[in-house]
Amino acid sequence: MHLCMCQRPERLSDVIESMRRSGIEPKRLRLVQQRKSKAPKLFLIEGRRGGKRGFMDVLPTLFIEDGQGGFSEEMLEIYGDYKSK
Repeated sequence: MHLCMCQRPERLSDVIESMRRSGIEPKRLRLVQQRKSKAPKLFLIEGRRGGKRGFMDVLPTLFIEDGQGGFSEEMLEIYGDYKSK
């Protein structure tokens, strides 16, 4: 079983503690920032029930905007250009 969650960074330690207390081991973590000049607003975390303890893959930060204020390339890959539809 997998659990995926999106939460504010100030709750990271609470989330990891709660996951482990429930038998879910955190396996992947990714921060989400609006732009490079801003602090992360969210984190994405994935956990696995009964997963081996002691290893968590920290992925590169997901940036929402590019340098000109539009969506980053990765965000366009994820969502497409939904504004033009």
